[in-house]
Amino acid sequence: MTTITYDQMVQTLQESLNSTTAFSAADYLNAYNKAVKDTGFTLPNSDDYQQIWIENRMCRHLFYFKKIRSLESFDVPKAKLEQQYQHYKEIVEEMDATFLAEKTDNPEKYGLDGASAFGEVASSGFLRDPLTGNDLTYTDSNDGVLINGKDSYGD
Repeated sequence: MTTITYDQMVQTLQESLNSTTAFSAADYLNAYNKAVKDTGFTLPNSDDYQQIWIENRMCRHLFYFKKIRSLESFDVPKAKLEQQYQHYKEIVEEMDATFLAEKTDNPEKYGLDGASAFGEVASSGFLRDPLTGNDLTYTDSNDGVLINGKDSYGD
């Protein structure tokens, strides 16, 4: 577990993307800020898991920037640019899907409560009086009875 700084992360991305000029310093900073918003992780950081996901999300945002730039320079005779745009779009979508799956599988690593991710619980809809066992599902007007915070048996 080596501590990695922002400058080291930028250098790692430049090497892995095989490009030192394709992105400006502002691009890397914007990608970092968006990665921090996505993950909640910051640099400097010594956690390998968090480093991997900061790098992954920064790379995703850099590809998104490339996608937008290829769209800006799109011209009908330039079919190659259309292929590049589609390629970047697919990469970004795949990276987003991978990140969403990771966040869903490990919500505690992102400061999320896994149990609350499932929302409300839908019961069977039947309501019984806990003392008598009588059915209280419907009122005299045949409307369903809804009780917040109670399960189907009134417990």
